[in-house]
Amino acid sequence: MLRLEAYLTKCQDVQEDLELLLKDGEKLQHEIESWVAFESSVMDVKAKAKQYLQQHKDTESLEAKYPAPVGPNLPRWTLPQFSGDVLQFASFWDQFEAAVDSRTDLSNVTKMVYLQSALAGEALDAIHGFTVTNANYPIVVEILRERFGRQEAVIEAHVLSLLKSDRWEKNSDGKLRELYDQLNGHIRALSVIGKDISKRELSAEDILLVLFKQRLPYQVRKRWEQKMLTDGRNCDHRLDLFFEFLRVEVEIEECTKGAPSLGRHKDSPNVNSRKASQWSMRERRDNVQPRDEKRSTAAALQAV
Repeated sequence: MLRLEAYLTKCQDVQEDLELLLKDGEKLQHEIESWVAFESSVMDVKAKAKQYLQQHKDTESLEAKYPAPVGPNLPRWTLPQFSGDVLQFASFWDQFEAAVDSRTDLSNVTKMVYLQSALAGEALDAIHGFTVTNANYPIVVEILRERFGRQEAVIEAHVLSLLKSDRWEKNSDGKLRELYDQLNGHIRALSVIGKDISKRELSAEDILLVLFKQRLPYQVRKRWEQKMLTDGRNCDHRLDLFFEFLRVEVEIEECTKGAPSLGRHKDSPNVNSRKASQWSMRERRDNVQPRDEKRSTAAALQAV
């Protein structure tokens, strides 16, 4: 096992030199992904070998005779996966930070490859288009934190989960225990981010804003979220800001409702049909001679 670690350390040195030489982004990413797969397989072999040696009680003598070389080996636990659930982002990032992000012996390129391999779904789509480079790694980390780690989004998700909790009519198959664990989990998670209900840190304003936002039409809610991102982050009276926003939206809708457009009569099919009818009646009137004119014409013919 010690020889395996020595060979792995040499391979890591060669891999680092190779990453520095490769300039093409796709080739570099492919090479790093291949290295990650190779290193993971080596780690599995090391874990099995160590377990075998411990069972035969030979580990201590081997370690004393051949000291293990120090190398940038990743932890043996599996990296967490994150697909976009804001309630899971804090747990995901704490684990990823401990396993990869805080490592000083890994380049940003390697960290970004590990990060991409740990993402799926909406989270992976959020950083789509960013090539694997040292400069892009801190950018994609900030994007993920901004999108999935915002405190407002986390609070809203917890409150909605509490409000949408299923109601159980009777305690069957441990459903009451499941409900208790679910509710208690959300309450404790809120207290961790500074919204302890027992200390009145989660206000009625926080809850009402979540409820009111669910009642807004999609386009109106998008405008509200945009306003919150630009003007409402440092606002102490967000409920007042919400009602002011809603008042303006109502006035805009009332001002534009029923207002005639400049070209309405010109293009209206009803107006065009009326004009056509009037024109047809006018033509018929012009083609019909008056009765007096008909009589005078007949008399003139008889006289001839």
